Amino acid sequence: MSASSITDLRAEWEAAQADFNRLWAAADQRYGEVADSIPLPGIVYGRRGWCITSEREIDDAWRLSSATKTRLKARLQRQLDQRDKALDAAGLTELVDQRDAAAKAMDRAAAAMAADRSGTAVSLHAKLSVVKQMMAEGSDLSGVDRDVLLSACADADAMLATHQELLRLSALMGFGPGASAGPSADEVALLLSLERQHHALDQEYEAIPDSEPDAVWQPVYQRLSDLEVRIADTPITTMAGALVKLRLARGPVGTGDGEVPTHCMESACATLEAVAVSAGYVPPWPGRSTVAAGGAA
Repeated sequence: MSASSITDLRAEWEAAQADFNRLWAAADQRYGEVADSIPLPGIVYGRRGWCITSEREIDDAWRLSSATKTRLKARLQRQLDQRDKALDAAGLTELVDQRDAAAKAMDRAAAAMAADRSGTAVSLHAKLSVVKQMMAEGSDLSGVDRDVLLSACADADAMLATHQELLRLSALMGFGPGASAGPSADEVALLLSLERQHHALDQEYEAIPDSEPDAVWQPVYQRLSDLEVRIADTPITTMAGALVKLRLARGPVGTGDGEVPTHCMESACATLEAVAVSAGYVPPWPGRSTVAAGGAA
């Protein structure tokens, strides 16, 4: 189910709940206003004052004869008919029917939410929000409310598996929550630090006038070259680490000398393919994979 659909169901349930509460209060208030004119819901029989409110009570009275039961049912029906007419005249029947319709609408929306298996944060939040409101209304979690809660639990289980996979992929990328701790974080922090040093040193080198003697620019150039070799030789396992090496190979920052660009390019390609394979990618030509045996460096 889409996020908009589950959100619509939550809104539908909440609208029906608001109608139900409003109609309940209206019916309760109206009944209080006309209670004195509404006949009691039943009849009184016998010297002990047995109050009968349903035909089932009459049927269960095994001591009564069939004729007596028939008469009592007729009396009860007349009493109930009078009560119904009084309720209709007071507008209570319509209010109760509307209230019952709102209750059914709540049940339909809740049942649809319980049947959902989206396994998303949106669906989990929608279901828990509805269950929270149900419990605030006195729910005992014995009906459709329990089904909604169980569906929310199923969403949480699905999200846990997804969350763990996202953390794993995040660690492979070298950024995000999955890379905030552990070897990948240390790797990326080191390479980014070296890259910043390299950029600063490159600016220092570029600022040296051409008229300066070798003794001025050669030490800076050597330090720049040493940093590039260190970056090229640093082992990498993440996409973020590969990007540092690709930026160095591409230039224009840096010396561009020697085998450093080629070494960086090969290391980055091997690592990017290893990351992709770990994420589920299948190379079109496995025999020509750039992933070196024993991992990328």
